[in-house]
Amino acid sequence: MKDSLWQKVKDWLFSKEEKSPPEEGQLARLFLGGGSPGLKRRNIALMDFLETRLLSLQVLEEIRFRLSRGTKPGWLKSRFEDLIFELKNNVRILNDLTENRYAWLFAHIEEIQKQISTIEEERGRILPLSSLDLTAAEVIGRPLAELAEARALGLPVPRGVVIIPETGPMGLNHQELEEILSNQDHGLWQERLGRLFGPELASVPEILEANKAIFLAFGHQEQGLLGLAATENPGQDSLQRTCGLALLAALEKRAYLGLPRAFFLPCLVVAKTKVIASGVFYSLDPRFPGENLALAVAFWGVGGIIEAGGGADVFLIDRHQKKIISGMSGSRKKGLFLVSEGLPEEKSLSPELQRLSPLEDRHLLRLWEYGQLLEAHFEGPREIRWLLEEGGRLRLVGIFPLKVSPPRLLESEAVLEAEVRPIGPGSLAGTFNQRSETESPLEIKPEALGLPPDLIEDQTLISLDTERGRLYRGWKRSLLKTKNPPLPDKWRFLFEIHIPLILGAEDPLVAVEAEEIIGPADILHLGLEAVFWESFHSPEALSLTHLLRDPRVPLSFYFLNLGRGLSSLAAFRREITISDILCRPFLDLWRGMTHEGVSWSGPVEFHLGGFLSVLSRSFVHRDVTQEGGRGFGILLPDYLFLRCRMAYHLLAVEVRKTEFPSHNYLFFRFGGGGAGAEGRIQRSLLLVDILRELDFRVETKADAVFAAFIEGREEEIAERLDQLGRLMGFTRQLDMPLQDEATRKRYVKAFFEGHYSLLEEPPDSPK
Repeated sequence: MKDSLWQKVKDWLFSKEEKSPPEEGQLARLFLGGGSPGLKRRNIALMDFLETRLLSLQVLEEIRFRLSRGTKPGWLKSRFEDLIFELKNNVRILNDLTENRYAWLFAHIEEIQKQISTIEEERGRILPLSSLDLTAAEVIGRPLAELAEARALGLPVPRGVVIIPETGPMGLNHQELEEILSNQDHGLWQERLGRLFGPELASVPEILEANKAIFLAFGHQEQGLLGLAATENPGQDSLQRTCGLALLAALEKRAYLGLPRAFFLPCLVVAKTKVIASGVFYSLDPRFPGENLALAVAFWGVGGIIEAGGGADVFLIDRHQKKIISGMSGSRKKGLFLVSEGLPEEKSLSPELQRLSPLEDRHLLRLWEYGQLLEAHFEGPREIRWLLEEGGRLRLVGIFPLKVSPPRLLESEAVLEAEVRPIGPGSLAGTFNQRSETESPLEIKPEALGLPPDLIEDQTLISLDTERGRLYRGWKRSLLKTKNPPLPDKWRFLFEIHIPLILGAEDPLVAVEAEEIIGPADILHLGLEAVFWESFHSPEALSLTHLLRDPRVPLSFYFLNLGRGLSSLAAFRREITISDILCRPFLDLWRGMTHEGVSWSGPVEFHLGGFLSVLSRSFVHRDVTQEGGRGFGILLPDYLFLRCRMAYHLLAVEVRKTEFPSHNYLFFRFGGGGAGAEGRIQRSLLLVDILRELDFRVETKADAVFAAFIEGREEEIAERLDQLGRLMGFTRQLDMPLQDEATRKRYVKAFFEGHYSLLEEPPDSPK
């Protein structure tokens, strides 16, 4: 029965005559019962291919980000190994799907591995804090990684270096750790611990510039700041002894707290200054998270950052109103101070200090600002350890996640408030302060932006695009992410796509030369093109797809459903409607394509030179039809790969949209065109202008455009897919009228003002 039904399905699919399809119930029993030979296995293999592609892209993006921050290649050795492993997995599945047509790619992976392995391993484990960020968490621990990220955001984190033990818990085995904790000869172990970090420590400019240093030892995950020591002498012996003493104090505290022995103790070393007070700031009071209050705790001396000593002052701040609502002074007569080499010493407080609070109101409100920004950036409440220097400057020396859920505080998307004077590449965020007489790295003065007085009320959180001159009310998260991080030239081969954009229905084996495969990005790109070609190139393959036609969009879409991308009944129908589609990324894209202002019909203005260029190439592009074009897509609930041919243009969209930002990405490629070189180049530049405005990372190759939006939240991905849908209609044969820069700029402005129809004159166009 099963075999005869499968034959009936094939006869129906491939028949050139009009025949009635098998009943949907029969089809359901056939497919779900495994009656389609190899189809289920192939779809599973396709999903495995996409999963290994995602893992490869994640590792590659992490490597890009770390290299852009100046991280030494040796430090990334393990991630390079992960990349090679995932690439091999991806190519192995690709060959399973294509009958080993791409086995030669393994040789390219081996060549990439050789190039990476030639990098010399870095000596020592002393890394400038300025070269690190959140991606270093697995190496230096989450607390230090968040602190490095805060420094990159412009918060007042001191200059310094992170010292990482060679192996294991500071290079010591469990027996040695037990001996440290039981041996009374601390001097011996102090020297032993100090020697672990080698002679390089004494030559680090970040330490020696002040001729003295503070050593802070952290737990690897979220255990807090465990040890503190200071030196007055820049000599190597003194630095190592003091570092060893800080680690020894941390080991003892770890044993006291009963923390596991398996984690190591990375150490932060910063230039020493005159510290007069310290403490902890909680961006959300962990005792009463529902009351929407922030909590500040302050000590005279350094006891606040290692939670030692007594007599703390406690303050509560309204998170919404930025208003101090209460304060309580502790009974204090002594404090811990860094007065010489070694551990902090307890000293009596003067009568004046016993009466005064360590923090003034301005300090508390500044801590509130820092807490707001860090909570928004890390998407969760934070515990912040701080120091107050002589002169009143705050320094952040520790940031830790709080295990509480906050009330919604910040808007998910900032609102454009004003156009301001561009002042150069970059972006920043902070509080708008019209009248403050103090300086703060998070305080933005109106006169610096050329703004009229009282445009925005004081203490409003704002984001600023300094390159384009855009001022936003609120925290614009996507703006503050690095769009085009600088990369060392020798590593660019890993990330750049060198193979050409495949414009037609060519077999990738024919369209791409082996010598064009240079790096991992080329292998991943070619693999996706190969899977796409195998899925749609033949009449038999195309007949197993689902067809979507809708009068609102002049494209015929052929979809391959890999599972749950369509409704259950539609999965067994040849022709489907938009209501049958469950792929969320495509629905976001469709919303933009069918926007009421987007026109897909009517004539498009053209110039004779562009028209002659079309005629000269029309013999090559024979698949251009009057129906407007065709699209081919692979559907999953959270994944879409779509290639569309519209007249002489080709565009491709690949998107993963989940609830986990680290899994999400959106790639957009656009190439081809029906006009002359100038029109195609201007069209390419127009796309670059629009895509960068939408926070994409954009690269161009000739007149082809490659754009990426990485690790966006669901709502950010959805918004950009909507815009890309509008852009598809907007750019229909747009290279015809785009013959000069002035016209291009008018059309960019028109797009963002909602004028999507090319039948209308763009604003400010000459009559």
